[in-house]
Amino acid sequence: MAAVRLKLAFQDKEFDLEAPLAPVDSVIDAVAVQIERGGKFLMSFRKAAPLANLHGYLGGKLNPGESIAEAARREVKEEAGLDIENLEYLFVTIAYLKENGKTFRIFVIRAGVFHGEPQNLEPEKTHALLWVDPKALPGGLTSATQEDLKRLALIP
Repeated sequence: MAAVRLKLAFQDKEFDLEAPLAPVDSVIDAVAVQIERGGKFLMSFRKAAPLANLHGYLGGKLNPGESIAEAARREVKEEAGLDIENLEYLFVTIAYLKENGKTFRIFVIRAGVFHGEPQNLEPEKTHALLWVDPKALPGGLTSATQEDLKRLALIP
């Protein structure tokens, strides 16, 4: 997979989705994975803080030494039991969660292919997994999910 060049206020660097990610001091790296089927997007209705009662793409924190792609595959497998392929970098966003005072660098990735049917494998963290039509959003969205849907011109 080709490296992706990003220019951020704090960093100008190439990211290889398959290479371990170098940490940035006091920033937590995470992934959010866009999975689409028939115009609907797979979302987790979060139960656990700090994103409780928000809808968002599957994903989570990178483990030390883990690549963006490895984290995306692991998180989707852990949360929904799906295997994903044909990963494509979409964008990176920064989110500050006032609830816990932490700053996240979130890499939003598209999974071009997925195998299986989603199952809620983390009921202690997730109310439900839903195929969501962006024209009929069920409630609040995580910042990365909201930004992606705006970039796709699916929400204002």
